Amino acid sequence: MITPLQTSQEYPAMATRAVCPFAALTLLAALLSAAACTPAKPVIATDGPTYDGMVPVRDSGMKEAWVKPDINISSYQQLLLLPVEVQFRAVRPGAGNPAFASQERNFPVSPADRQRLVDTVTAAFRDALAQSRTLKLATEPGPGVLLVRTALLDIVSKVPPEGPGRTETFVDEFGAATLVLELQDSLSGESLARAVDRRAADPMDGVGGLGAGNLSRANPVTTWSEVRRLSQRWATLVTRRIDQLYNRGRMPGQSPR
Repeated sequence: MITPLQTSQEYPAMATRAVCPFAALTLLAALLSAAACTPAKPVIATDGPTYDGMVPVRDSGMKEAWVKPDINISSYQQLLLLPVEVQFRAVRPGAGNPAFASQERNFPVSPADRQRLVDTVTAAFRDALAQSRTLKLATEPGPGVLLVRTALLDIVSKVPPEGPGRTETFVDEFGAATLVLELQDSLSGESLARAVDRRAADPMDGVGGLGAGNLSRANPVTTWSEVRRLSQRWATLVTRRIDQLYNRGRMPGQSPR
């Protein structure tokens, strides 16, 4: 049975909404430069269990992460990506009016761009998880299938809508979101691991010809390029951590059953 995605006690439950009808996964991480390097190995801590019996993981690459103390995913053979769940922060009425763009910091996202966001994140995670060295992608729940659930919460856009005429907009941040990732047994629905990560999508140095001031031109090309780039980095990090969990069986700090 597939159960609703849950957040931990450190992150109270937040409303989510399913958007994409096919298998999926996540967006808007910040520059995860650590993901490009050799990361520290995750280590289970034995203190501070969550309401559902999980314990914290140090050096996970995420802001917060938890696993079941006896987690061992080496018995699984496949991963099933579930539809992305998204929730956008409410914006002030009139925030999308180009005439008042200079007074705003958060802007509305059109239905078309919301769907494009889901599709972009889905593609990034599907491609990354397909490269897993330990688990293959599945098409349905079953024995030996691990569910990968992803939600993007409190999504904000810092890019104002395009106004009439030939104007240029420069931003120091494209947007931000909170990723909630959960691994579950596809038959029982038991949650085995959970991670939460709040990140801002910052412009790359030098994008649009600006190497100083950490600003970038904000237009459809630069914005979606950043979304794709950060989605891929986040997806790569998640895939690496799943492979590490699989390969090490029990993690350091675990006691035998």
